[in-house]
Amino acid sequence: MQTLDRYNERLVKGKPSAGDKALVCLGIFLVIAGIIITLYTLLGLFVIAGGIYLTVNMIHGLKVEFEYTISDGNTDIDIIRNKSRRKRLREIEADRVIVMRRADSDKAKNDLTLSEYKISDYTSGEMSERIYAMYLPGKNKKEIVLLDLDEASAENMRLSLKNRFEK
Repeated sequence: MQTLDRYNERLVKGKPSAGDKALVCLGIFLVIAGIIITLYTLLGLFVIAGGIYLTVNMIHGLKVEFEYTISDGNTDIDIIRNKSRRKRLREIEADRVIVMRRADSDKAKNDLTLSEYKISDYTSGEMSERIYAMYLPGKNKKEIVLLDLDEASAENMRLSLKNRFEK
């Protein structure tokens, strides 16, 4: 008998990182500094051009989406910037998952405040009942990966992880 794979894709609008916002500010600062430098030397034109290039590229990169591909509990996480540039961030095998539970549970809320866990947030940044915390082993610190799962994706994880999935 042939078994069917459980497969889901989920697209979540994310928030840009603080580093991305800082690079936009740096680009604007370079443009302003370039204007002042141009009063004294033509080198300022290169600073202005660099600042404009950095600002335009980073502003387009502020539109962030995360795509989860879940197949039999194995989770691939991609980041999509400006609906055109895609990069694979993580590949998580189901057998590495220690436990998975809703992030609004008392246990997960407590764990999210402890410094013994590394937190990787691949959500929209807003806490809701759809946010799940996936616990993974780490070299130095255990890790909690936050995912925003719809019902079908959560059911896929529940069936794949069995007793390691807490609802």
